[in-house]
Amino acid sequence: MATDSGSVISRAGGLAHTSARALTANTGNTLVGLVIGKVAMIVMLAVLSRVLGVRGFGQYGLALAIGEIFRVGVNAGLDQALVRRLADHTLLAGVAIRPVIATKLCLSALALIAAVGSGYLLGYDTVVVVGIALVGIEVFTYGVSQSLASVFYADLRSSKTIRPILFASVAYLLAGLTGAAFHQGVWYFLGCLIINSTALGIALAYSASSKLRPAGALAGETTRRFLREAMPLGFLSLVVFSYTRIDTIILGRLVGPEQVGYYAAAYRLTEGSLAIALAVSRTALPAFALTVASGREVFSRYRAGLRYLSPVAVAVSTSYALTAPFVVSLLYGDAFSPSATAVAILSLGVGFVFINQLSTSLLVGMGRYKLLLLISVIVLALNLVTTTALVMKWGFQGAAIATTVTEGVNLALQMLAICLLARSAAPIKPLVGGVLALAVAPCAWIGTQAHITLPVAAVAVALAGMILLSTGTLRLRDVRALLS
Repeated sequence: MATDSGSVISRAGGLAHTSARALTANTGNTLVGLVIGKVAMIVMLAVLSRVLGVRGFGQYGLALAIGEIFRVGVNAGLDQALVRRLADHTLLAGVAIRPVIATKLCLSALALIAAVGSGYLLGYDTVVVVGIALVGIEVFTYGVSQSLASVFYADLRSSKTIRPILFASVAYLLAGLTGAAFHQGVWYFLGCLIINSTALGIALAYSASSKLRPAGALAGETTRRFLREAMPLGFLSLVVFSYTRIDTIILGRLVGPEQVGYYAAAYRLTEGSLAIALAVSRTALPAFALTVASGREVFSRYRAGLRYLSPVAVAVSTSYALTAPFVVSLLYGDAFSPSATAVAILSLGVGFVFINQLSTSLLVGMGRYKLLLLISVIVLALNLVTTTALVMKWGFQGAAIATTVTEGVNLALQMLAICLLARSAAPIKPLVGGVLALAVAPCAWIGTQAHITLPVAAVAVALAGMILLSTGTLRLRDVRALLS
């Protein structure tokens, strides 16, 4: 890719010699920031479920689901491309950030119009349509904050994002709790998201001020090349994210806000744990990109990441399946008790998502955008068909089944692609034990007809652990090396 004079810096040193310990430390720092944000989100979910009720929570979930799809479209792959180019030192942050933010501003205006229009076309009530407009405004402030955060993710300095995230989370909670005290409605709480992302953007801009110098502008041709690189990633991200929210939209259109309320309670809860997978992928993407750029073998690094991530995926998935009724009752109250079944169903899909996040980072780092896009289009089509069919029969539980099936097919296709690229099944070997262990808790749920007792939970956990150890997916020496 062509670059401007003065915008290129040496690749010597830096990330080229990043150690496993440094990668682990950066993943930990990223995770801390994400956990802070997720804790704030979970607290607000507990507040919202009690203030808005099932129907109001469903309206909130519908507006947010549609807005989030356009949020991904506004990103347009710009942040992934920015991370890649800052990680391999092709561009400087102060030079690249201006066209990224300017592009997001233009796309946000278009997204706001398209999102509100979609709400009208789908026949949603005024509460949902105005809510979509509020999320549309938040799309730009969120996009700016994520671009600023990418400056730190690219050079594996995620620790610099922790204080800004904490600041924004406190502002979000204060606004949300104030609204709860005065019994505010859906619109107010969606407006709190604007407060959250604006506060995050301001704090990140302050933290990144030194990294954004020297400022400058890319030449027109370089800007066009950068945007052309981002576009496939953006379309890919839009397709990938659409199938994670299209079920909510179909559910609201075919069944109604109450069913969306139950389903939103379940998937928002299970998404909280994905902070771990996201932390890993945000570290893995620049690491994979640099490994490929330096001409080194990338699949061994992927296999090592898979060996560490698979046991974590099993632990999180098993925890959701075995504790679903208790956690749902504690967080949302008895009115949302039907959501427990959806949480248990989605728990298997959560494990699949963990692995898919790492695999997607590998394929993006290798520049295999078209291959990922093909997989994503297949998965989206499958999700549309299965969700429509199962929602009509089983409501929100059918949506949970469709999502889990979709993630399983996505996992299978990505693993097949990686094996073909590596010309070997060796990179995915740790996955065998991981998938077998993931199936233990759902089998326990089905076998006991959702009546999980402490002895049953203990047996399920022990069996999953034995599978991980016996298949070599979890190795004690790896755990000791990680902790040393």
